[in-house]
Amino acid sequence: MFNKYKKLSKFIFTETEICELLKSKEYFSNKKISFGKLVNHIERLKEYNVSFSSLTERLEKIMKLGKDSSSKKSFLYRYGWAGFRLYKEKNLSSTNTRNDLIRKFGKDYADSMLSLRGASEENYIKRHGSEDGTLRWKNYLKTRATTYKKKRNDGYIFPKYNLSYFINLYGSDEGTQIYNNKISKQAYKVSLEYYIDTYGEVQGRELCKKCKSHTSLSTFILKYGTLDGTKKYLEFISLLSVSLEEKYKKKYGDSWEEKYNNRFKGTLNCYKKKYGNDVGDLLFNKKIEKLSAGNNSLRSRSKISEELFNYVSVFVDDLQYYGKNEYTILFDSAEKTKYNRYFIRPDLAYNNKIIEFYGDAYHANPTIYGENDMPHPYRKTVFAKEIWKEDLERCKILEDKGYSVMIIWENEYKNSKIDTVNKCVEFLKDE
Repeated sequence: MFNKYKKLSKFIFTETEICELLKSKEYFSNKKISFGKLVNHIERLKEYNVSFSSLTERLEKIMKLGKDSSSKKSFLYRYGWAGFRLYKEKNLSSTNTRNDLIRKFGKDYADSMLSLRGASEENYIKRHGSEDGTLRWKNYLKTRATTYKKKRNDGYIFPKYNLSYFINLYGSDEGTQIYNNKISKQAYKVSLEYYIDTYGEVQGRELCKKCKSHTSLSTFILKYGTLDGTKKYLEFISLLSVSLEEKYKKKYGDSWEEKYNNRFKGTLNCYKKKYGNDVGDLLFNKKIEKLSAGNNSLRSRSKISEELFNYVSVFVDDLQYYGKNEYTILFDSAEKTKYNRYFIRPDLAYNNKIIEFYGDAYHANPTIYGENDMPHPYRKTVFAKEIWKEDLERCKILEDKGYSVMIIWENEYKNSKIDTVNKCVEFLKDE
């Protein structure tokens, strides 16, 4: 019956398949669509051993997706379950990375091509001109907002690609590995190292500074204009000097205290409450591992202390545990409970000797500040006497662990660098 179609004559059809073919032929002829237009699709279905059950509905979907032939849905309808594999292979073979474009067209042309990609008003204006580009951009924002709103109203939940998402998808070990790889790639793409590798030392540093400077006056002016930008910048600066409690009062009104007490504090209980017991415990332990390994990017290090310790290292050959290589003193379970700490990372460690470098403002130098002063630049509501108590407790813990501790103050080093270096060397070498 279908022998007149050469592409189908090479196949043997079952009775059920012939029945489905006749139904489809009749259905499409009533729609004035020639059966010859369906032959290529039927040949593909037969080659990939796709079930002919509901053939008419499948063919109709394929015809509707004609203009969207490269979508995942199209591959699924055309090739059955094999469509997933073929879609993935097609994506891999057709993907052009930045390196591919550079190899084909050169770096300058590749950069110009990539600079026009991405949804931004600037790129729309570059592609379509000022007036038309602005209009298209506004229409795009309106359409996107409508689509997101409709999806949410329909009950669609947008996925959060966090650690728990990958663990649920791939299992604990593989999911954690995939998530960590994803995070490390993202971190590299916004790092100074990436900018230097891509654009060179000088230009890379300038571009990195420009991209990451989101809180400068020039950034506010660029974003909001001269008057509004300056006003918003001054408001932003004024907020920096306000305590966290004041921010919560201003933001939440009468309910500020409850919000303030229930804020995410980074403790184990907070992690478990937010992510569940298993995932929360895993995330918290990973955080502790990173902190204890000295990999916490948020940890700031004093340049002046590193300068001092670099001088000291000239006279102490095997001195290494300071700066980026700070030594971590880990506590066992009993010590964690006793000290309410997981570890301590001293500024400099050498054998059983420890030197702590105290910044004048950060540690409230008692020769400069009174006990009721609040000099810490970030902990603006903490009194000097509270800082002294914390430092004293920390030194006591280190001494209990068998270490000898010496404190060097910032102004002490600034006023007499040579004497301070000699003092540190004598302390470390003293038996």
